[in-house]
Amino acid sequence: MNKLLLTLLTLCLALTMQAQARHGGNDNPFNTVSYRPLPPLCVNGQQGVSAAFAGSTGSKLLVAGGCNFPGTPAADGGDKQFYADIYELNLHHTAGTMQWRKIGCLPQPAAYGVGVSVPHGMVCVGGTSNGKQSLAKSYYLKSGHNHQLVIEALPALPQPLDNMAGAYGGGYIYVAGGLSNGSPSQAAYRLRFPGGKQWERLPDLPGAARVQPVGVVQNSATGPCFYLAGGFAPATDTQRGMAHTDGWCYNPATHQWTRMAPIVPHGRTEAVTLAGAAGVPSGCAHIVFAGGVNKQRFEAAINRPLLIKQARIDAQRYGTQAMHAYVARLELEKATYMRQPEAWYAFNDELIIYHTITNTWVAESRSPLLARAGAALVACDGEWVVVDGESKPGIRSAAVTAVKMDVRPTFGWLNWTVLVAYLVGMVLLGYYFMKRGEGNADDFFKGGGRIPWWAAGISIYATMLSAITYMAYPAKAYATDWTYYPMLVTILLVSFPVIKYYLPFFRRLNVTSAYEYLERRFNAPTRLLASALFIIFMVVRMALVLYLPSLALTAVTGIDLYICIVLMALVTIVYCTMGGVEAVVWGDVVQGFILVGGALFAAGYLVWGTDGGQAVSGR
Repeated sequence: MNKLLLTLLTLCLALTMQAQARHGGNDNPFNTVSYRPLPPLCVNGQQGVSAAFAGSTGSKLLVAGGCNFPGTPAADGGDKQFYADIYELNLHHTAGTMQWRKIGCLPQPAAYGVGVSVPHGMVCVGGTSNGKQSLAKSYYLKSGHNHQLVIEALPALPQPLDNMAGAYGGGYIYVAGGLSNGSPSQAAYRLRFPGGKQWERLPDLPGAARVQPVGVVQNSATGPCFYLAGGFAPATDTQRGMAHTDGWCYNPATHQWTRMAPIVPHGRTEAVTLAGAAGVPSGCAHIVFAGGVNKQRFEAAINRPLLIKQARIDAQRYGTQAMHAYVARLELEKATYMRQPEAWYAFNDELIIYHTITNTWVAESRSPLLARAGAALVACDGEWVVVDGESKPGIRSAAVTAVKMDVRPTFGWLNWTVLVAYLVGMVLLGYYFMKRGEGNADDFFKGGGRIPWWAAGISIYATMLSAITYMAYPAKAYATDWTYYPMLVTILLVSFPVIKYYLPFFRRLNVTSAYEYLERRFNAPTRLLASALFIIFMVVRMALVLYLPSLALTAVTGIDLYICIVLMALVTIVYCTMGGVEAVVWGDVVQGFILVGGALFAAGYLVWGTDGGQAVSGR
């Protein structure tokens, strides 16, 4: 029955690939993104907060700490205030009753640390309470007796850190980069959670310093890895700063950092920075990033003091009117930087999505609700929630937005026609052989000796093709290496002794199955044991080989996953039961040709339809 599903996918996806080749202007035609406003989170006035700790537990969103300018605006020299308040929002409440509720306070005001969702709560790590001195303390926020907030102290970081990246996954909490008491740090640590007694030092983050990067744990080809993207290297007295447009991946299996691809979304040439952005894992191999500053605007701002210093030295040395005018222009830009309209800062207003297996980037959806820096992004109850952040430097937004990505199948009438026709054809095939046969056991199990040798051979070959062979092995080889390839070669190695010795032997015995031979050679219990073990093995295996192609069919059709599994199982059972082994063999012949043809078509499509392949020669 897995071949039935694979055949359907081969037929339908071939048509889908041709349609995609004609589709343009959208990196992801199979998804839609929707936005819904949630109650705003205002702290100490009408403003929101930036750089808060955020996480979720079940349907409850947790936000702790953060900072803003409650009195005099930052553009006028106002003081930044840090908070210790902890708020909760239950997303299961109706729109009329949903509201933020203060449930407690952190042991001290803090912001610019790492907040991660963990089982049954949230962990807050590091940060700063005054913008100068970093913190090393860690806390576990969870629900205790009568749903009261409980704050449990965790092991402190070996060194105080703020403005670093962090994430939880694979049983560990990771932190890396940021500042330590105002100085850039490239240290990386992890803490086993739950139960960790101390932080483990990891290899230092390679390359230049990274302040305000984004950290996410997501599956790679070999298991969960810690991904760190974006951030910026601060300017020094002698060297310009830069906003990073790439990232690093730490693999716990190898204990090494490897560089991620530059953050250049598909179809574009200009790199994007993720400094001040936030990210969450999505699915089994995607990472979704939102928000962040504009690279050009931000680099100009962090490098302006150094440029002014150098320009003043040059003006004093040369004293030209042009040099003095240049100094005056730079000082004017510095004075007016905080007073520009929001649109001028061009904060990132797209979802930037990274695929860990293919090491590629795409951009999806555009909304001003995403244009935040220092916002929190939390996966909660099937949505990604953007909490507060800066709408422009010094101005905190109180907006809270739930972002949801849904599947948008683009199957088309032609694919549906093929799908229905093929299912009906398989049932008719079984009915045909049911009417053709004599209705006895020999006819049902052996096809009455009417099956030609070449059809039996194709059937044996097609039987060896499953969802594991057709989908899992190629995907695993693409993601890692050809480790599983020798196992497939063994099929060719064992084919000769099977054809030469085993099949003639069973043919001479005139037995219906190998289990009948076991009964003749040994006894009935041996036959029953072998049959039971094989049935158990096939039932377990069938769960996987049905599930894998059903996932793909669900993705392209929108049919519920369980309906796909049940439908394919029923159709296969019906036509095999009606037609016996003849229906099985001739069904395998049809499916074998389609599967092999589909593989050849896919190979040709990749060669002629991929940039860098034969597609180049036709341009």
